[in-house]
Amino acid sequence: MLFKWNFKSKKYKISTHQGFTLVEVIAAVIISLSVFWGIMNLYVDIVKNQVKDQTMADIRFNLSSAMDMISRDVRNADSISISTTTYSKKIDLYNFDRNGDIEELHSYSAKNDLGILYNDEPIIIPGRHLFNNEGPYEITIEDFDCKLALNVYNTSKRNLRDNFFDLTVEFKVKSNSDNDFEKIYTFEQQIFALNQFSITKSDDDDDESQDI
Repeated sequence: MLFKWNFKSKKYKISTHQGFTLVEVIAAVIISLSVFWGIMNLYVDIVKNQVKDQTMADIRFNLSSAMDMISRDVRNADSISISTTTYSKKIDLYNFDRNGDIEELHSYSAKNDLGILYNDEPIIIPGRHLFNNEGPYEITIEDFDCKLALNVYNTSKRNLRDNFFDLTVEFKVKSNSDNDFEKIYTFEQQIFALNQFSITKSDDDDDESQDI
């Protein structure tokens, strides 16, 4: 008996894996760095805009709080005197006792690097740190003005003309990192001195006294 042995030869394929060339590696690194740099720039811009928006919101809140305090005190003052100082207008507010003596005297003014002042000291309200100039923005007060709002063309009543005031505050915001960023914000509010109006003689009272 003959046995026939069949030997099947197996063919083995040797696969050779080639690595990246130096040029390909450098190109991949450059592309990755470019993408990373773009993402970082976008992130920095977003952070800058958030800081700017938050700063503007703090300024508005700081100013609205200060103006609310001034408006309340002007309305409740028995007598109001407005003068001019080296830095800004100064609002002196008086309250009297029953004998007509001064019971309370306080004032409001402003200084460009300190903000709005109460009795010559910065008002203790949120956002007062903005005037320290240690952050990314430099904030100064350019104008603090309080003047009569009405004239003879608005009303013939002198008692009304003497008790309506226009309060104006102007802020300048300048970036310490971007020389091109500089904005000025102006806030205005009209105030009626209710107490002073109620205790002063009206024009009608003057006319009646003349008729008598």
